[in-house]
Amino acid sequence: MSQQPPAGPAGPPDDESGRTPATPDSAAGEPTESFDRSPYDEPTPAADETAPYAYGQAPDPSRTIYSATSTTEPDPGPEPEEEGRRWLWPVVAVVVLLVAGAVALVLFLGGDDEEPAPATSPTAAEATTAPEETTAPQTPEPTATATAEPTTEPTTDAPTPTEEPTAELLEDLEESVSVGDLTFELNDDGFTPDEDVEGALEAYRGRYVSGDERIDMLATLWPDNEAADEFAAELVGGTDGEQVETGDTYTNETGTFWAFLLEDGRGSYIWTTDRGHVLQVIGSTDHVGGFYSSYPL
Repeated sequence: MSQQPPAGPAGPPDDESGRTPATPDSAAGEPTESFDRSPYDEPTPAADETAPYAYGQAPDPSRTIYSATSTTEPDPGPEPEEEGRRWLWPVVAVVVLLVAGAVALVLFLGGDDEEPAPATSPTAAEATTAPEETTAPQTPEPTATATAEPTTEPTTDAPTPTEEPTAELLEDLEESVSVGDLTFELNDDGFTPDEDVEGALEAYRGRYVSGDERIDMLATLWPDNEAADEFAAELVGGTDGEQVETGDTYTNETGTFWAFLLEDGRGSYIWTTDRGHVLQVIGSTDHVGGFYSSYPL
């Protein structure tokens, strides 16, 4: 006895009923069933229909209605690990190159510092001779001042006869000379050059005045003392009068002076210095001697 499959909903027969359409078999026109296929056989779905699942296969218990819309990310698997290792190798290579370059730089710089060291280090001979040179006693050499014999020079106010003329006669001439109670001042004309004196470096004439008294002066400067003595001899030989006195100009016995009483009753003094000067003053016999003695040149 065969079982019948459960009755489905009313409607036209489909592939799941296991039946074939009835065909007229008799005159009565009643259909007959075909038992070529078992109603329990697996139905064949139609070309335009898809069965959710077949009888011979159980549904997947892990599949839910939310499988299609689930937000759970899939397991990355082994591929991300391989991708992570891909960028690690270049980094390791760069680090190795940097370390190798640093080591090579240190070795290179270290080698340069070590090469000049032997050149700067003193040799054994220098080390032994240096102390001897520094510790050797040094004897001072005698200087000329230590061996020279002391010389004594006369201390005088006047310079030595070998001193050259200053060639600045005007700076040595005085503008005011005191003689006793009188003071003789150079008049407003001052000193005027005398062009008639040949060979002199400088030659001037001037007049000193004190009240009614007058003293006239001739001052000359020569290249040397010999030239000065020659001019002084000319003045002495050309003076009209009587020579009353002569002697040394300075206390150190340098220079020479001559005193005259002129025919007109005035007095005159001529003197030389040890610096090429020849001077002559003419005035009253009461004051000309004191003027010569007070004049600093």
